[in-house]
Formats: sequence, C-alpha cells, structure tokens
Amino acid sequence: MRHPTQPEENMMAAVLQSVSEDACRHGMGSGCFHGFEFKAMRLGRRGRPGAMARLKIVVSQDGEVIESRLLDVLNDPL
Repeated sequence: MRHPTQPEENMMAAVLQSVSEDACRHGMGSGCFHGFEFKAMRLGRRGRPGAMARLKIVVSQDGEVIESRLLDVLNDPL
C-alpha cells in the first residue's frame, strides 16, 4: 500500500475532523475517502460545550479494520 500524498492526507484529516464533530454533537459520525471508511462514536453522555468528550474512532478499508483508537477531544460550543 502506497503512502498517501499530502493533499490526500489533508482530505483524510478533514473527514476525520468532520466525523469527530458529528460524534460529539450527535453521538455518531461516519464518512469515506478513497476507500477508507471513518467511523466515530461518542462514549458516554454529551457534555457541556468546552468539556472533553471521549470518542472511539475506527478506520477501515474494504471492511477490514485498519486502526481503532480512543480519543479525548474538546466538545465544540454549538
């Protein structure tokens, strides 16, 4: 598997940020880019704006999980 180019890395980062924001707001988020599937799920209740939210992020390709991580992110004010 080839390493993604800088523009591809930027787009994957944008998709990851988008699904993370959706998970913070709505509990779940998902998106795709060049065959990679990004899923995010908020663990626990929705916190107040500015509080930390714990997310589970899963990246898969062709139905096979490549990476799965727990991340603590800032819950954006709405």
